[in-house]
Amino acid sequence: MEKTRISSGWKIAILGGCAFVAVCGAAIFALVFVAALKPSTPEPPVNVPQQEPDYTVSDVLPGHRWRIHSSYLDDGIILEADFKEGGSFDGIITAPPNPYDTPTYQQVSGKWNMAGPVLFLDWEWVWNGHPDHWEIPIKISSVSQYNLQGIYEGELSLSLWEFERID
Repeated sequence: MEKTRISSGWKIAILGGCAFVAVCGAAIFALVFVAALKPSTPEPPVNVPQQEPDYTVSDVLPGHRWRIHSSYLDDGIILEADFKEGGSFDGIITAPPNPYDTPTYQQVSGKWNMAGPVLFLDWEWVWNGHPDHWEIPIKISSVSQYNLQGIYEGELSLSLWEFERID
């Protein structure tokens, strides 16, 4: 069998390549080993946006003045009232000029109370030229510190009631 002779230049190159691979392998092994021994640092806390607290009508309604709109009141009629602890309110109803003999400005007093999700409003006023007594059950669908919304389910239609806090 014939021996193949490798020149000394090739020998150095091959040995150098083997040494390079050995050094790189040892370095990678050392990095992995050190990383495994290093204690993990806790991740910084994540800022979670604060959720608005759950409000109830009884939390937000009393002690404030509210502007109330509803298609049930007819176009342009607005009730602005101060709701009190204990279930009463005093306010003013304003109406645009109309052919129905509803005064454009009248003071009203009434009562309010909650039964489950339903807000009951009860008051006397002059409507269509006659004294009238209203008892309105409004099923509340949305409550925040400055707004309430609910639906009155009348005999023939539904009407949205919106309360906007104005004080």
